[in-house]
Amino acid sequence: GGGGMWSWSSKALESALAHPRPHDSSHLAIIVQTNFQLCAYTTSELHVSMLGLFCDVQTIRRLPNVIFMSISRDSIKGAFNLGIQAQQILRFLEKHAHPKLREAGTDPLPGNVVDQIYLWDRERHRVRWNEVFVHQPMMPG
Repeated sequence: GGGGMWSWSSKALESALAHPRPHDSSHLAIIVQTNFQLCAYTTSELHVSMLGLFCDVQTIRRLPNVIFMSISRDSIKGAFNLGIQAQQILRFLEKHAHPKLREAGTDPLPGNVVDQIYLWDRERHRVRWNEVFVHQPMMPG
């Protein structure tokens, strides 16, 4: 099934977070916009797979060295269901932010996108289900 690809990509995302510099010459520079559009300068299929873990792959548009995707509630929830945490997503986006965004001296990720990802994460913990047993007395009769 397709489950193997997801767990492999999840491990790849972990590895990318653990090793800031890629082992090969492949380059990834990401710009996240306030409208949740993500623009990734890359030619690596591995990078596309990793971004696909938390971006909406239905929205993907490709140019030779740039990929456009959107971050949506469903795509982020899908990542959470794979065991990826909000903090990991944000660290990945920050670590691979386009160098021009770093030079600006401001936060490379838009505040509204960061806040929204944390809010979507919190939605998962609003309701907790507990298994209960209901004991009803037998009515004499």
